[in-house]
Amino acid sequence: MLKDEQIFDILDGTATEAILQLHACEMKRSENYRAYFMEMKALHLDMLNMPLEKPSASFTESVMAAVPVHQPVFVVVRRKSWAARLPQVILGVLALAIITTIALAMIYAPGNSVNNIVAIPRMQELRDFLTGDFIRIVALLNLIVLLAVFDKKVLKPYFNERKVTLG
Repeated sequence: MLKDEQIFDILDGTATEAILQLHACEMKRSENYRAYFMEMKALHLDMLNMPLEKPSASFTESVMAAVPVHQPVFVVVRRKSWAARLPQVILGVLALAIITTIALAMIYAPGNSVNNIVAIPRMQELRDFLTGDFIRIVALLNLIVLLAVFDKKVLKPYFNERKVTLG
């Protein structure tokens, strides 16, 4: 016995040849199928003769009025002006640290008196300063810059991806 969809395909005229052949065999062989097919045909004709009801315009308007309308929220985002100048700020701080370190080395260099603050240090004292304290200060500043870059490039994206909820 054919399925209801196949019977409606026959009635609509969209059935394939194989289904039409099965239908013809079933109509010849089975009285029950013939009665069932006639009921389905009557139902199909009744459905075709029924007038289609169209929704009224007031129905559409009432449905659209019931839909909540949310106003879009606009957020003004200001770009941080210091972010564009960050390399210049870092270089300025490094230059200030170098100048301060050299000035302090000149003031507290052995052999300099309080009256002779502006005296130019001897080359050996400058070499000792550059090989010792200056290298440590530059290494410390490089470490601070490296940590800032690591924070910006690795840690910040990692923690922005994690969604932490309290409660």
